[in-house]
Amino acid sequence: QQILQPISNSDGYSYQVFMHVDTPQFKALNWISNLDLMRIEITNNNKQHLVQRYVLAVLYYSTGGESDWARQMNWLSSSHECDWNDDGGIRECDDEKRVVDIALFNNLTGTIPHEISHLDQLKKLYMSRNSLTGTIPTSMKQMQELTYISLNDNKLVGTVPLELGMLPKLKYLYLHKNDLGGTVNSDHPICKDL
Repeated sequence: QQILQPISNSDGYSYQVFMHVDTPQFKALNWISNLDLMRIEITNNNKQHLVQRYVLAVLYYSTGGESDWARQMNWLSSSHECDWNDDGGIRECDDEKRVVDIALFNNLTGTIPHEISHLDQLKKLYMSRNSLTGTIPTSMKQMQELTYISLNDNKLVGTVPLELGMLPKLKYLYLHKNDLGGTVNSDHPICKDL
């Protein structure tokens, strides 16, 4: 919990998310601590692996994985998360087994958790054609390797975060068919290279 708590404390969240059994963070921590058959030993060498696995578990629980996903895609299995795929899911990892491509067209509901920003090697994020609600996390500005974001055909609300304009490698951004508001002018930071 000491390693994972700071990940879920950013953006104004508190340790309280670990105290309520219905939160995605509690469920992910419980899974990785008590139910995950991989049993990752906590050392400095594998801290990033533990964080990645936790973040993906939070994503699963935040987006209705327990009840709404059409296919489980080996998610939360005992295999390495790079093998959590079946016609979608984790589509690619790099040589160091860091997730670089996620594709979830899978009847997702709920919200995109801010913890996703800790997948700092992610290059492609496809979560379109679902029923995601809530806002686009501003914490995604930390995902400096992102080149492609597809969140279209959901029920996202709010405005397009200015922070997405801070992603130096972003080339493709698909947000159409949501309930986003506001105006994106041509001088908006997000339009710099798109």
